[in-house]
Amino acid sequence: GTIPSEVGLLSKLTLLNIDSNELTGTIPTELGSFTNMVEFDLDFNKLTGTLPTEFGQMTVLKDLDIRGNKLSGPIPSEIFNLAKMTMLRFDDNMFS
Repeated sequence: GTIPSEVGLLSKLTLLNIDSNELTGTIPTELGSFTNMVEFDLDFNKLTGTLPTEFGQMTVLKDLDIRGNKLSGPIPSEIFNLAKMTMLRFDDNMFS
């Protein structure tokens, strides 16, 4: 299945782990509204497309794991400006 954009309405989430579910499609930009998100795991799925620049709005994010997908394009520079980030895993994708 895919990630429904309505998940972005759960704005108070601090942890979301939906790894290893064979999810397909793109990552909805609405997920960037997770301003309380501390840990976000989407690893080992079959997600395609780019990593939304809106992820740069997750200012308290410490752990982002998106490895093992089919994501492509550039990694948004906004991700590298997240001051609280302590772990970023994006290997085994097709980023440029």
